[in-house]
Amino acid sequence: MSQLSMFDTEKQLEKIYEINDFLPKLSVLVDFEHFRPWIDQARRKTATQSTKKALR
Repeated sequence: MSQLSMFDTEKQLEKIYEINDFLPKLSVLVDFEHFRPWIDQARRKTATQSTKKALR
């Protein structure tokens, strides 16, 4: 896995806007940061499960 550069997020957002993705438009209506605790918890859980599978 490569290390993320300082501009990776910006490049990803540019690509999203280029393909006319609906998420930027939806983010005007929905505060996605409200869901961050659940997303972070799910990511930690997935990472832990992946580590356990790798150790088997």
